[in-house]
Amino acid sequence: MESRGILLYYLWITVSLIPVTKLNECPAPLSTRIPGDVELIGMFSLHLPSSQRGTLIGQPHKDQLTPALLTAEAVIWALEGLNRHDFIPGVRLGITVYDIAGSRQLAASVASITYQKLNKDSGPYPCRRPSNASLIAGIVGPGRSNSAEIVSNVLKGTDIPVLSYSSTSNALRDVEEHPNLLFTVESDRHQVQAMVEILKALGWDYVAIVYTNENYGINGYQELKAAAQKEGICIATPRIGNYSIPLATSSDRFDRIISDLVQSGTRGVIFFGLQEYGKRLLEASARHQDAPSLLMWIFSEALANNNAFSGQTLYALQGGLAVASATKQIPTFQKYFVDLLFNITRGHIVTDLRRVWLEEYTTAAFSCKLATALEANNQHTRNCSTLSRTEIQDVVEAGSSLYLENGLKAAYAYAASIRNAHSELCNSPGVCSSLRDMTPLQWMRYLSGLNITLTNHDIPFLPPELFGKRLIFEQHELTFNPESPIYKIRNYQKDRTIDVGFFDGRELVLNTSNIIMYRYDSNNQPVEVQGENLDRSTCPRKCAECVRKSEVKVAYKPGQHLILGVFPIHSSDCTTIRPTASVQLLEAFLFAMEQISQRKGVMQNISQDLDFGYLALDDCYDEFKALQIACDIYSGKQFGDITIDRNSLIGWIGPLSSGNCRPIASTLRHVHDLQISYGSTIEDFNDRNLYPYFMRTVPTDEQLTRAILSICQQMGWTYVSIIHASHDYGRSLRDSTLKYLLEYGICNATVLEQNTVTDDHLAFSILEASKNGAKVVLILTDALNARALIGTIQRFTISLDDDNLKDLVFIGTESWADRESVVEGYETLTKGAITFKFNKGNVPGFDSYFKTKTLQNNKQNPWFNEFWEQIFDCNLEGNFNKTRKNTCKNDLNLTDYSNYHQDSLVAFVTDAVYSLALGFDSLYKTKCGPNFDPSCTTADFISFKNRKETFTGELMKKVKNVNMPGRGAMYSENGSGMTGYTILQWSEVETNQWRYVEIGSYSPSSGINIAKDKLLAGLDRSVKSVCRGEACAMCRSDPPAPVTLSATGVGAVVMASLAVLLILTVVVLVCMLVKMKRQLENVYGPNSYDYAEVSFNRQQQHVQMERNLPQLPMERDMTRKESAHDQLSSADSGYINAGKNTTNTAVDDSDVEIVFENDSSGGTIQSDLYPQHQERT
Repeated sequence: MESRGILLYYLWITVSLIPVTKLNECPAPLSTRIPGDVELIGMFSLHLPSSQRGTLIGQPHKDQLTPALLTAEAVIWALEGLNRHDFIPGVRLGITVYDIAGSRQLAASVASITYQKLNKDSGPYPCRRPSNASLIAGIVGPGRSNSAEIVSNVLKGTDIPVLSYSSTSNALRDVEEHPNLLFTVESDRHQVQAMVEILKALGWDYVAIVYTNENYGINGYQELKAAAQKEGICIATPRIGNYSIPLATSSDRFDRIISDLVQSGTRGVIFFGLQEYGKRLLEASARHQDAPSLLMWIFSEALANNNAFSGQTLYALQGGLAVASATKQIPTFQKYFVDLLFNITRGHIVTDLRRVWLEEYTTAAFSCKLATALEANNQHTRNCSTLSRTEIQDVVEAGSSLYLENGLKAAYAYAASIRNAHSELCNSPGVCSSLRDMTPLQWMRYLSGLNITLTNHDIPFLPPELFGKRLIFEQHELTFNPESPIYKIRNYQKDRTIDVGFFDGRELVLNTSNIIMYRYDSNNQPVEVQGENLDRSTCPRKCAECVRKSEVKVAYKPGQHLILGVFPIHSSDCTTIRPTASVQLLEAFLFAMEQISQRKGVMQNISQDLDFGYLALDDCYDEFKALQIACDIYSGKQFGDITIDRNSLIGWIGPLSSGNCRPIASTLRHVHDLQISYGSTIEDFNDRNLYPYFMRTVPTDEQLTRAILSICQQMGWTYVSIIHASHDYGRSLRDSTLKYLLEYGICNATVLEQNTVTDDHLAFSILEASKNGAKVVLILTDALNARALIGTIQRFTISLDDDNLKDLVFIGTESWADRESVVEGYETLTKGAITFKFNKGNVPGFDSYFKTKTLQNNKQNPWFNEFWEQIFDCNLEGNFNKTRKNTCKNDLNLTDYSNYHQDSLVAFVTDAVYSLALGFDSLYKTKCGPNFDPSCTTADFISFKNRKETFTGELMKKVKNVNMPGRGAMYSENGSGMTGYTILQWSEVETNQWRYVEIGSYSPSSGINIAKDKLLAGLDRSVKSVCRGEACAMCRSDPPAPVTLSATGVGAVVMASLAVLLILTVVVLVCMLVKMKRQLENVYGPNSYDYAEVSFNRQQQHVQMERNLPQLPMERDMTRKESAHDQLSSADSGYINAGKNTTNTAVDDSDVEIVFENDSSGGTIQSDLYPQHQERT
């Protein structure tokens, strides 16, 4: 009773919002009634909302009446036909048709009237109720989604069936929200899917959506935007806020939208909204000088009628597409309707209000006048009686409603459900008492439970076009034959409209060769284009808003045994792609995995039982990104739609940099997985206590350091400047160099770290050192930082014009190697520069593999498009970040890339993959025999593999013992690569022709082998790098030979001094900790701190401890422990350089553990970080 009262109150509020014409009467639209024993209520928008409400019809106007008139007449035609055949014995079907004219208020009014007719008490309404209640089975309509929504809301809780024939909004399909709303029309989700498939077929990946601000338009826009973005199609962001069109708006709104579309450069435009507003939008486009030649349109089905466009609207639309309902025309009804109109033109009178509607339709559609009472309002000169039947037929066929079939299905659905109720409840013809006493809920159940196939055996009056159609509702929506097209795709050409495709709910068939669009020539005349020449709608500029920042790109191939690769595809911002070498490293990984999969080359003997897969990720050359990758892998996070089973992992390949290797290696220590780096050289990883599962295919920094210092010793360069990068790689090389300087009799003039001082300070320090004799500069950085430093020195050289900067000799590392990108533009300054390249030949087959890669055949590399744009300096079609001037040509290929050469690290990547696969294969054969012992089941081996600590320990032994054919052992006892170096020099071989020239080699076993004459020739000048002046006080004038150096003398003095300093520092630190502990206990009480964070302040050079705040609840219980202790040692790592070379105070690496309790595998994951890697924390 309470819910009933609430409903009545809501109805009263709804009706009270509608203007009343007379006191104590319910306002309602005009209607016509076809009486019957059981009746339906029909809601049809026979007129547009702009029609005058006073006379309903208003002045005759061709656009006033809508195709819904034909749908209403078709429903009447079907019901009267069934009555003539006594479809329900003794029961006549009737209908009252209301013209709600697209108005939500009028729709709510009819809903209220319907409720009153079905109830004996009038409730709180100020209206007179009819003297007797009618037998009403339900409502047909409304057609528009916004009207259907208000009717559903008004009648919610009444159980009165509402069966819409053209409301497509998917939001209304929520059965709980709209329990008594049913549909004989497909929802917009199919139309949206069809539109997205059209965009994909046309190659449109950047479009604007204009929509009407009502239920149909808003929901269509939201669904289309979401579906398009899911497919990588970007929706343009309007500069005017949005592209919505309010239902009551002026022409200015349409003009603003068109102007904004043109100015933004957007070409493809989708309109999702009501017909009359779409036509006004096209009229605004026709008024704009440039819009017709620039904008390409796709319209929703509301505008897909054959006669929806004409005149200026068709001019603006030409070349556009529309999604039209694929419902069939009903010739039998069209013949009936043509006869009806023909009789009206000949003076035959139609009874009731239908006469007014039909006469208005006739005079408007044919521009003629009738000799009727409306003649005073008729301004046409032609007499309608002169119309031929053929003329009438042509107009009726062209203006037929898209929803005619759906309207007929609604009529037959109601008729069949009423017959079912009659046959079950009544034992004789006519309306029995049980039928008359049926409640709306009973009518709803009969209708929603309908399940029949339309045949002329069961339905005596049935148009042939509906034969075989099934009427069955699922979730209140009529089911459709999946084999029949739901939509057809129309193309509006200059002089005709044709169907160019269809969509069946699953697949789009689109014949682009039949689509004609138009380009405009210099005289602004349209020129037809079709097929492959159709224009695309792409981002016209840099469209950063279109880049999906949350998108995770991976290269993935499933397999039972997964190899995971990590590569520095992008720079630390994860948006800028790194030099081409980074993509080469990924391609080397994919190449090696392909060799394994196909059992080619050195992989040919791997057991066929082993199914290898891979996952390749981008660490953005950032150590925190690397740590995130490790955490994501072992916490079970998905990569897109890919979920990785950590137990399937057999090992990691990479990363490149030492800084990125450290967090991964620290994590793998606790989860017992193997890691093989193809680029990390720092000596820290030789510590098997900290990094028990770390291996590498490259040699350690010690070998490179000795190679560099050997050259300096050979050339008599005893005084050098040292510049190193601010990451693990640079700092490790610095430490190794400082460690061996005395052994080689060399003194350092300055030691500076990039990024801790300004570029100008670096250049100035090098200049000052050069004045004191340090002409040789050791650049201990990666290639990118080396180029940045050289660029700074070049700028200083030009601005100061100082010869001291022109005489420098640069010595780079294996990261510089033979990369021309480092010296490009600085050829003269870097003349004679000495670099190192790993003494390893090119990988056979890789060059041909790489050069055959194209955008079409390299889909497994998700970053290949970015690489393509970089090397050819062009924008690909569909790219949202168009930062380059030119568009990529279709005929480009990598054979056109003249700067290609195989990167020196490619071989180290393939070696890492091959050795891991061969080691795993060897372990497999050890456990199961070379011919696979049947008793060694897959489950047995997997069980062994899942015992990670044991498995990985044995796997490491197998990998270390791998011997590549023709090359022998790959790894030393400590798991490092055993490769020497080729020594290169940047030389001007001919005038203005530069290249790297080989001048020697270095190997751990035989030492340095250098051709001094080549080196001197490459320098083309005499270079002395020896100390002179006051700065020499810190250097020995006659350094001893390395063989005479012992643990006594200077070395002993130095060590003793350092020992004393170490003891003093430890005492001070302990005192500080004790004092801090007491202070904490005084403030927080004893034992109130579980962990303390200790950090080293580089500027103030003191230890700082902070009490941890209470931990917050997290998805995983994370405990962060930090401890630090100072240790003084001239040979230790972690030197602090506060902008000047005054002291070499060292801080030992502090162990930081990140602990994830309750890991998905039941284990504990920990990761060790070091203070120098937390500067960005």
